[in-house]
Amino acid sequence: MKFLRRKEDFNPDDPDSVIAACKRNDPKAQRALIRLFYGYVKSISLRYSGNDQDAEEILNDSFLKVFSNLDRYDES
Repeated sequence: MKFLRRKEDFNPDDPDSVIAACKRNDPKAQRALIRLFYGYVKSISLRYSGNDQDAEEILNDSFLKVFSNLDRYDES
């Protein structure tokens, strides 16, 4: 039995393409969005928290909020 991998219908290096796929609830696009912005969000989280454990919690909460509110994102 062969397992076929579904080809992504977004460009993982293009944030607009990834966000559009995230709005369609594509889990691969969600992982791609996290990869694109992980470092940036982590650096800001560290500024507010001062330690790595709290920064990770802030980071997780931030991405949860992003994914929960993607329908309100205005691309213009």
